[in-house]
Amino acid sequence: MKLYTKSELLNQLRTESEKAYQNLINKNSAKSSHKSNAQFMNNFITKQRNKFITNNIDNIDNPDDTVLNNLMLIYYVSYIVMLEYRHKCWPYEYMAFSRRIGELWEPFCKLPFQYSKKDLEEYKPKTFAYVKNEINENFLEYIDKLNISEDVEKSNIYDTAFDK
Repeated sequence: MKLYTKSELLNQLRTESEKAYQNLINKNSAKSSHKSNAQFMNNFITKQRNKFITNNIDNIDNPDDTVLNNLMLIYYVSYIVMLEYRHKCWPYEYMAFSRRIGELWEPFCKLPFQYSKKDLEEYKPKTFAYVKNEINENFLEYIDKLNISEDVEKSNIYDTAFDK
């Protein structure tokens, strides 16, 4: 399997996306909203990415390092082009851009786990509240064992430590 370069993928996806963008502008420039144009381009780029993956990546169900590298590069490049064309359709405000980066970042980070060579399972970590309660219980047990003078109340120590 060929390992693609970023510039190859960018050129190919930008070329296809520019054609779709020009068609969109020529057909709907006055009729469509910025939001619907951006949504159309995002859907188009996603379809192009998926088509490229289907046509060019073998053994996606049994990935090796080359498959994973190609997948990550394809997703990365598609996200770059999505951001570019979203901005062409509907210029980003700084908070919208930041939010969008966050939306794209999470699925990108999950790719190595979804296409891992090893069988991986997700697990749900303990919640902060659960861990805090465990610490509180252990702390209270420890305080109860201490030999503290009657002038100091044990609960005051606990309340001070945890701002109750």
